[in-house]
Formats: sequence, structure tokens, C-alpha cells
Amino acid sequence: MKTRILPGAMLGIIGGGLHSWLFTMTARQMGYRVAVLSPDADCPAGQIANFSISAPREDVDAVANLARNVAAVTVDLEDLSVEAAEAAARRAPLRPGPRVMQVTQHRGLEKQYLRQRGLPVAPFAEVDSLETLRDALTRIGTPAVLKVAQAGCGGRRQFVIRSSSQAEEAWKAIGRRQSVLEKWLDIHREFAVVVAHSACGEMVTYGPILSMERHGHRDFWVAPADLPKAVTDRAVQLARFIACRLEVIGLLCVEMFLTGDGQLLVNQLVPRPQDCGHLTLNGHATSQYEQLVRATCGLPLGPADQLRPAATVSLPGDLCQGGEPDWARVFDVPSTYLHLYGRKKLQRDHSLGHITALAPEPRRALSRAITARDVLRTVRVAGPRAARVLSSDSAEDAQTGSAASGGIGSPGGASVEPPARRIA
Repeated sequence: MKTRILPGAMLGIIGGGLHSWLFTMTARQMGYRVAVLSPDADCPAGQIANFSISAPREDVDAVANLARNVAAVTVDLEDLSVEAAEAAARRAPLRPGPRVMQVTQHRGLEKQYLRQRGLPVAPFAEVDSLETLRDALTRIGTPAVLKVAQAGCGGRRQFVIRSSSQAEEAWKAIGRRQSVLEKWLDIHREFAVVVAHSACGEMVTYGPILSMERHGHRDFWVAPADLPKAVTDRAVQLARFIACRLEVIGLLCVEMFLTGDGQLLVNQLVPRPQDCGHLTLNGHATSQYEQLVRATCGLPLGPADQLRPAATVSLPGDLCQGGEPDWARVFDVPSTYLHLYGRKKLQRDHSLGHITALAPEPRRALSRAITARDVLRTVRVAGPRAARVLSSDSAEDAQTGSAASGGIGSPGGASVEPPARRIA
């Protein structure tokens, strides 16, 4: 990018969820205006953006309208159609770009792309019928995992096949959709490296960031990861290589596995902010969201130094069942930071927010974060939902939340203007 986009310009983001909210907060703090496109008129990002377009991401005309009115566009999803991505890119710089999105939104294409470039991936086969699934099971063996190929698909996304006799059951369970069959792995560690890459070739990395699951969902993240130095160095090298080859401008999260027998494998590429990067808001010199703003605008990237070991835990939507948590109790735990996303409508699989804790060493940081969340599950207060109070429905509410906690409502205590104007 030869021309830098300076503060005061309008940036566009497609998607209005939690990562859009944090991107918008950060961009506003840096002096930019933001326009959001989301099908949900009350999405978190739309509440604090300057402008909001209420339309589905499949609406090519709406995407083109957004791009036409901004200096650059980025995304909070990986399943934007190629047609919509190209429509945006014809009108404004699109970060990360149509080609990147085309590769990363389809698991089969992504796996082929990586394998063709000699990058380590688990054994896999593409599946488009019950017959090809049975053939793939013969070649790959069981146990194996059948995963829906297209990003953003609704319904069940994967099925563990423990015997070839389960082929028909698995095919029905994922809705008879184009899929990828992957060999079952003995996973010793799961982690990610986040790469920020600018148009002028600057690159910084975060991680590896260790991720851990609870009840089948990724639930907490820790950095630095407890990995051998050789694995850490190789993981960062792989992530940088992939970002360069894909010509990503913006962020690329490279998710990886370390198997029990010592293999380092690339699992998935995500060309946008990821939950694992939440801890960069408090644990690093520059957050992943600020790096995305900088890369999108052609500015020099910030330092990615980790200030202290950090851990983040998610706050599930069911946390408010049984009453309003006493959010103030989070701050009884030393060096903890509460981030609430301002969701007005919560579903069980939605995240209310997250807690990040810092400590002299990673395990202690994780213990602090988990302790803070456990307190919220047991202590309730009377009154309206705090997430609504902090949803930026008014400038006063948003500023009060930020001042009260030094971390609730907006990164760095940034002031927030009144709600966004809706544009067609």
C-alpha cells in the first residue's frame, strides 16, 4: 500500500460480533471512524460504530455499498463469498484479500494448498458422497474425523467415526455436505501462532498461544506456551512462511497440533482475529486488533513483545442463568481484566466476554483467570444485566463502565460516542 490511511478516515468491517466490537473499539481509540455490516442491527460492533449497515453478508450490493464508502475493508468472518469479496475489493482495499478468503474458507482447498507446498498436515481425503466417504475410510482407516468443508455452515460440523460401519450415520449427521475426512490424531498440544503482516512486508508474530478445551469447546488460552524451543521456533517459522505465500495483509491465525510422537502439523488457517489473541489486549505491547488496524491502513506495525505471561478464559452465555454475576468480584483476583461484549441477545453458545489474567508465570496466570470466572458462577447480584449497561447504548454508560474497571467496555478506557447511525 503506497498511501497510508490516516486517522479520521472511515474503515469498514464485515461482521458485527465480538472481534468486530474489539476492532471497532481499537480503531475508534486510534482516531478512525468505522462502518459495520451485519445482519443483526443490534450487534455489539454496530452499537459503537459510526455507521451500521443492516444486511446479510451474502448481499453483494450491500457489501459493495460498504466498500464504496470507506477507505479500506476488513472482515470478522472467513465465509464471505468470493463474489462479495471481489465486489468489495474492486471498490476499496480488502484485507486479507479475496484469494486468501477463497483458500481458507474451504477446508478441502486449504488442506490441498498446504500439502502442495510441502507443509505438514494430517492425512486427509475430500468427501462428496457416501461412496467417497467409504473409500476414504478404507485408505485412512479408523478412528477418523469427518468435518464439514465449508466455513460458516450451520448444523453439525464434525463426526468422529470409530468404525467403518458408521459411515452412513456420519454422512447423515453432517447433512450429506461436502466434507473432509481426517485421520484421528494423538494430540499432545494444540496451539496457534498469530501473524500480523503489512502491505510493505513487515511481519510480527504472537505465540505460540496454547489452547485448551472444556466440554468439547476451546475454553482458555495461555501464553507463552509450554513447548520445547525447537517446536516454538518451527511453529513460528511455518506461520510466517504461510502468511508470506498467501500474501496475507492483516492477520493470519495458524492453528497447529503437536502429536504424541512429536509431529508438528498445521490444522487450520483463520485470516482474522481469533479468540486466542484476546490475551494480547492486556499481555502484549500491541494487541492483535491494533495490528489489524495498522496493517489495514498501511501503518508500521507495533511491537508484539509479551509484557507478562497471560491467560484468558471465556465467559459463556449461560453464566447469567440464575441471576446477574457480581462482576466487581473479578477484580478481587490480582491482575485480572474483564472484557464484556455488550450482547443484547444471548444464546447458549454465545460468549458474554472474557477474563484475562497476568502473572509471573503462565500456570499462575491461568489459575487466576479460572478463579475469577468461578467466582462469577457462585456470586449473584440483583439488578439489570451488566452486559446491557456496558453495551454502549449511551456514551455515559460506556464511559462509566470503562472508568470503573480500567478494562470493561473499551480497551484502554477509550471514550465512546453515541450509537451508530444506520445506513441502507
